[in-house]
Amino acid sequence: MIVRPGNHQHIGSRKEQQDAFGFSDLSDAAFVKHGGVLALVADGMGGLLEGAEASYIAVFSFLESYGKKNADEPIEDALDRSLQEANNAVHAFALEQNLARNCGTTLVAAVAHESGVYWIYAGDSRLYMTDGQSLTPLTEDHIYANKLKKAVEKGLLEPEDAFAHPERDALTSYIGDSVIEIVGKGCLRSSPDGLPPDGFLLLLCSDGLYKTLSEKQILETYTPDPEVWARTLVETTIAQKNRFQDNVTVLCLAAAPLYPVEAR
Repeated sequence: MIVRPGNHQHIGSRKEQQDAFGFSDLSDAAFVKHGGVLALVADGMGGLLEGAEASYIAVFSFLESYGKKNADEPIEDALDRSLQEANNAVHAFALEQNLARNCGTTLVAAVAHESGVYWIYAGDSRLYMTDGQSLTPLTEDHIYANKLKKAVEKGLLEPEDAFAHPERDALTSYIGDSVIEIVGKGCLRSSPDGLPPDGFLLLLCSDGLYKTLSEKQILETYTPDPEVWARTLVETTIAQKNRFQDNVTVLCLAAAPLYPVEAR
């Protein structure tokens, strides 16, 4: 299986770039055979201190940890282990800086392997997949709005109160605390013949993308070239001239058509 990556990033209207991203070594054929190609995005929490450092540490630690995977370790286990080690690294940094519970980052990581796509995340950075015809989210934001939605469904809260709640965008899980409150994960297995059509892509992004562009707008920019699509998405975002534009980071992986067997 050949995986083609693409990435682009912009600081937006912020004074500091607090997004970080990374890829595993695509040239290491032996590792790719059992570990696939890893891509990840981390978005330092702007409301907390040292967000830029937190996201960088998380990405560096995750990549280093996943790089230790051996052929006998399942991809899902390697992702679990790497997420925990990234959390431990950011939490240790927070303690060193006397910033306990005041330093953190989101993180979403995806692995494209000949057996399928595997992912893990905490926070509200997102993973989508697309064939160019539709855009399918594979993650669900870890934000307070989802708890408010459930309260509305149970009749415990009025819809207008949930919509106007000042904390609806607050994260309910992130990397950097002593314990990760919620871990999202899932996988999509490859088709039986392992031969997908061309143009199937995975999209990882920070919230600077989807809080400016709708999913319809994201899909409208689609191109099967992952590098071109990543750049086009970021340029289209910045072209909106949002006065409060957040950092925006986009990673793309050309991947296989996959059939869902597990997602949670």
